Amino acid sequence: MTAWSVLIVEDDPTVRERLSRAIEHHPNLTLLTAVGSCAEARTVFTITPPQVMLVDIGLPDGDGVELIREITSLQDTVDVMVITVFGDEKHVLAALKAGAAGYLLKDSSLADIGEAVMQLIQGGSPISPPIVRYLLKHFRQSERITKPEVDIPILTSREREVLNLIVKGF
Repeated sequence: MTAWSVLIVEDDPTVRERLSRAIEHHPNLTLLTAVGSCAEARTVFTITPPQVMLVDIGLPDGDGVELIREITSLQDTVDVMVITVFGDEKHVLAALKAGAAGYLLKDSSLADIGEAVMQLIQGGSPISPPIVRYLLKHFRQSERITKPEVDIPILTSREREVLNLIVKGF
């Protein structure tokens, strides 16, 4: 079985090390490298594009969402997953619109991270449960807001009869 190459973009050295261990301990994944900035990620990407990128949103030299947008526009075959502490509407929706196919919060376990990357590779969209709940709530609310209020007239029995005859071809 082929090992999938993973690039980690995370500015916190402790978290970067933890994510690196999660990838290194998974039998089907190999750590390409782990970097701490957008600039380093761009350099690695131009030299050796990974198959998967784990990207933090808050990076010291730029916005992870912009990096995702840039990378996915250059190569749409790379699978990108956000791994961050930001679970608010602005960040979640922006990252998904930019091209992220998964969204995990940093409190995920090491085993969960490796399995989430494999889900991503297999065509899934791993998303932390609190983010899924937020998205469901968001879309339900937006549906209620955008759903137009339409007064549907009540048909008389004769009007229903005529419509039924039209349906039958008369």
